[in-house]
Amino acid sequence: FFLACVNDVPHMMVLRTLNGLALATLAPVSQVIIAGCTRPEERGSYFGRCGMWMMLGSLVSSIFAASISNKTIFGFNGWRVAFSGVAMLSLLLALMLAKLMEEKPQQQTKAVRFNHELETFFRFLRIRSFAVIAIQGMFGTIPMSAMTFCTMFFQYTGMRDTDAAVLYSLMLMAVAVGRLIG
Repeated sequence: FFLACVNDVPHMMVLRTLNGLALATLAPVSQVIIAGCTRPEERGSYFGRCGMWMMLGSLVSSIFAASISNKTIFGFNGWRVAFSGVAMLSLLLALMLAKLMEEKPQQQTKAVRFNHELETFFRFLRIRSFAVIAIQGMFGTIPMSAMTFCTMFFQYTGMRDTDAAVLYSLMLMAVAVGRLIG
């Protein structure tokens, strides 16, 4: 919500960083929930469905945000309305999850030490197949990250906001289908 209220770049950078950190926790949290609620032989299917729904959520929010980004709505810039709308929906979802989700009692876990986790990571890197997969994953995310600027690129080339959003959403639909069947 605060992103819709700032007017200067330094504050926007801080808030976008915090927003990115919060969003980065969504996939691991959803994976923990799925792993705790499903049988091992069903997990792949549920992970695929979760990935598909995440892409469809991105698709809907991209169409909504891009379509209103350059408009004035109730006297506010459209991009500010989009940020506020996403914030309100996120808060609503968080409240619903807190109210409706039953959490199973967790086993006692030992404290996590950073040095131990780092040692484990480097031990895994000695396994060549793991190292190749990890490196491919790091470089494989670059094109998809660059694709997040497609809507803005399409808008700058003169495409109408709604058309740019729909064109970008086609890629997101393809990713959603790929996650579902992959």
